[in-house]
Amino acid sequence: MRNILLSTTAILSIVFSTTGQAEGSGIGIGVHAGTLGYGIDATYGITESINIRGQYNTIGLDDDDTDGGLNYNYDLDWNTYGILVDWHPFSGGFRVSAGYFINNNELTGNASGTDVEVGNTTYAGTVGLKSAVTFDSSAPYLGVGWGNAAEHNSQLSFMFEVGALLQGSPKVSLVETSATPTVSQADLDVEAAQLQSDIEEFDVYPVVTLGIAYQF
Repeated sequence: MRNILLSTTAILSIVFSTTGQAEGSGIGIGVHAGTLGYGIDATYGITESINIRGQYNTIGLDDDDTDGGLNYNYDLDWNTYGILVDWHPFSGGFRVSAGYFINNNELTGNASGTDVEVGNTTYAGTVGLKSAVTFDSSAPYLGVGWGNAAEHNSQLSFMFEVGALLQGSPKVSLVETSATPTVSQADLDVEAAQLQSDIEEFDVYPVVTLGIAYQF
C-alpha cells in the first residue's frame, strides 16, 4: 500500500512539474467503494477538461460451506491499481475515463469430500482439491461517470462511475491436495476446463464506483 501511494504521488509530481498547473485545475484526494473493492484516488488537473487520476482498489472476502457432502471454502482477493485519464467534454462533472490497471485479482478455494465426481470419474474415497482463478496481469479500462475532484469551484465533490475492466478470460488451475485413490491428471484437466467455461463471461468485469474527494 505504501509503495502504491508513493508511486502515485511521484507520477502526479512529474506531471505537475512538466505541465504547470492549468487555470481552473487542482489536486484532489478521494476515497471510494464499489465492485472493485474500496480504495483511494489521487487526481491532478492538467487542463480545465483533462485530469489524470491514480487509483488503488482492494477487498478480501472468504466463506465456508457444505453442499451435498462436499466441504469447501474460498478466498476472494481483489487488488488493482492503475492510471486513468478523465475527459470532461463540457468542463463540468460529466466525464469519460480510460486507463490501464495492474490486475492482481484472484480467487482461490479448497474442497474436500467423499464420493466426489471429478472430470469424468466418481471417486469413492476421500478427495481434497485446491483451485485458483486468475486473470490477465494488466487490464485496460473504459468508463463514464460524474465528478471532478480537480475543479476549483468546489473543495468537496462526489463521484459516481460505471465502466468495464477488460481483464481477459479467467484462467483456472486445479490440483489434488489429498485423495484415496489418487485423482488422475486427465480428470483434473477436464474439471478445470469445465470450471473455466462456466466463468468465461467474467473476461469483462463490470465496475460501479461511488466516492467522495477533497481538493487541496
